[in-house]
Amino acid sequence: RSSHPIIPLHLFQQRPFLLSALTNFGVVFFWWSALFLLPLYLAHIRGLAPAPIGWLLLFVTVPFALLSPFMARLTRVTGPKLPMVLAFVALLPAGIIQAFHEVDTPWSRVILALVLIGIGAGLAWSPSTAYALANVPKKWAATAAGGLATIQDMGGAIGLAVTVAVFHAVSGHTNFLEGFGAAMWLLAAASMACGCILLIWMRAALRDT
Repeated sequence: RSSHPIIPLHLFQQRPFLLSALTNFGVVFFWWSALFLLPLYLAHIRGLAPAPIGWLLLFVTVPFALLSPFMARLTRVTGPKLPMVLAFVALLPAGIIQAFHEVDTPWSRVILALVLIGIGAGLAWSPSTAYALANVPKKWAATAAGGLATIQDMGGAIGLAVTVAVFHAVSGHTNFLEGFGAAMWLLAAASMACGCILLIWMRAALRDT
């Protein structure tokens, strides 16, 4: 056992830190995986060049950027927990919509899924980070911030590995859309699981207060 661990385990005894870590883990699990596979769908199935793909992905980044300045105000009104749950409420339909992507899927549906991904990420990150850091002792704030970043990157790495493995297993290197759909169903299921766990823990916290 290290005397100076990267993420001190006692931080996980703080429920706000644990909920925030789960939120960031789940959001980045979805984010990295979707933004890896979506350009492949747009290129190989829809025949888009790199530049149009980049422009389309702005439908993810623009909602995220527009939400970010207002999240502090929203969090003061609603508290951080509601936006954290709503993040997965946005990501769940995004995954389901993308699971049904075909060669001729309307562009409006493709764009809707992208916008929902941006909204989900925008709802989650600021409130979850603030919630975690506001509820740990000040001397542990920097460690908690680093730990939270490490956990979210672990979520992205694990999500990417698992999702791409599912994609390859189902597609068999020949049927892209079947593999893509299976990967998106996995992301939708992961979002539902994270949202449900958050709700259960938050309900338990309310009973304890």
